[in-house]
Amino acid sequence: MAQLLGYQIASLSKQEVVSLILHQHPKHKKNIFIVTAYSEFFVEAERDPVFAQALSNADYILPDGVSVLQGMDFEAAKPRNLTAAIRTALSICLKTLRGGYAASVISGVGLVRELLSAKPPLKICLVGGLPEGVKVLTHRYGCHAVALPRDARSLTPEDNRVIIQEINALRPDVVFVAMGRFTQEKWISTKRSEILCNVLIGVGSALDEIAGINSWNHPTPQSFERIGLKWLWRLIKNPSHLPRAFRAVILFPLLVCRRTLQKTSKSHRTSTLKVE
Repeated sequence: MAQLLGYQIASLSKQEVVSLILHQHPKHKKNIFIVTAYSEFFVEAERDPVFAQALSNADYILPDGVSVLQGMDFEAAKPRNLTAAIRTALSICLKTLRGGYAASVISGVGLVRELLSAKPPLKICLVGGLPEGVKVLTHRYGCHAVALPRDARSLTPEDNRVIIQEINALRPDVVFVAMGRFTQEKWISTKRSEILCNVLIGVGSALDEIAGINSWNHPTPQSFERIGLKWLWRLIKNPSHLPRAFRAVILFPLLVCRRTLQKTSKSHRTSTLKVE
């Protein structure tokens, strides 16, 4: 496990995660909750305590993106001042340009693809998602689908009862929840104890990307993904993502830098007082 902004990030390869899921406990035991977290998650957790609690409740937080790994390295370096922080940031940038983080990223899209194609096949339930994308995946992979009766942010207790009843009737191995980022993790966190399955994962737009619909009908070039510029490709294809890009690319590094410097400065002062 590694640390990032107070959260435990799992130090697992994609193959280890897939193996963990394939050999997960039988359905009558506690399921596991996996979050594939990109940088925007940690910015959101700063302003939304319910989402922050959902992250803390996850069994495994996986680094979905180069920027999360960069943040982990920056925090681990423990720079004590701005000069040290700049040196650390430059070192991290050099590592990024060399593709040093690519192998350690566990993207939600990559994980979903692996599980959809797992051998032996898993019984997978898709909850939510755009109808056209869900239709493609149910046909291509034989998934089962549970449609949402309304906007996921305004589900009533009766809506939730029906959704969970449909999932439990299927007794799936894995449930992919596509209710939109943040909303889906909060839903899983509060409802997981009622759901009969092995694994729950919030997948956001991963289903759309795999199905190749909307802005995802142009796959991200590997050269962009390798150095953590998938956000830029998506922004080029869909300029409405500018606010999200700002949070992920500007606010997240500033948050990591500020928190790390505060932590190391406090630790240094404490050590100095003890010596005196």
